[in-house]
Amino acid sequence: MKRYKLEDCIYTIKDMYSDGVKIKMPKITGTQNNVFFVNTGDDREVVFKFSAPQMVMKNAAVSSLYYKHGIPAPIISANKHKGLSFEKYDVLPGCTFFEAIKDGMTEAQIKQVYREILVEFAKMAQIRPNMLAQDLLKDINNVVYMHVSNVHNPAMGALFAAVAYLLNVGRDENNAVFHSDITPKNTIVSPDGHLVGFVDIDSASVCNKRYAFGALAAKYQELGFDMTELFDFYENDTTDVRKLNRDRIKAMANITNFGKRLMWKCSQHKAKRSK
Repeated sequence: MKRYKLEDCIYTIKDMYSDGVKIKMPKITGTQNNVFFVNTGDDREVVFKFSAPQMVMKNAAVSSLYYKHGIPAPIISANKHKGLSFEKYDVLPGCTFFEAIKDGMTEAQIKQVYREILVEFAKMAQIRPNMLAQDLLKDINNVVYMHVSNVHNPAMGALFAAVAYLLNVGRDENNAVFHSDITPKNTIVSPDGHLVGFVDIDSASVCNKRYAFGALAAKYQELGFDMTELFDFYENDTTDVRKLNRDRIKAMANITNFGKRLMWKCSQHKAKRSK
């Protein structure tokens, strides 16, 4: 994926609005530095997220599917201006779940947000793969390749894409259009500690439930909680009547955590070499 220069992104935004437009980056910028919060002057704060054209189109399609199924997420429009492709959507009110946890959210509140997340996860399980148009980024392995290649390099992208493919291979009735990276950084909560919605739709694609649930459970476990609690709530209190393969999901969670640690170590090594 093409890496955009910061000044090119800012120039594009200013070219669409007046010179007085207020632009800022999020507190948590991520690895690509491609997200901007823009106050357009009409009492609206809008997100601009610059990305590859196919990623932008896929994310807009997923946001439409999520809206139709009552899943809280931004309504994304796909845009192109002077050669740059970007998503545009209104900022969701609230703060990231990550920030809320750092600011002292109680254990009971954290677990309540996860219960609310699982209710929405069950809705995602109803979105059949054929509801998402056939394109290069429909499947999780292609999304993983694009993301990891952009952040690290194509060789690592190919490695992680192969792992994602193997973890999702085969015909599976549990395949659906899941957000496969539901973490506190990608979740927005209200001041009173309830789920507002999901952001970073880059990670939404066709994958199986075990894979997506494993990523969710991995972060829950990383926070110091027992993922068995997530299994019990999902099976007892959501609309999805299909049982979870708990052993496979635990294995997926371990693989997810290992992969993220590996990418973090690689990024640290890359940062040291660039100094």
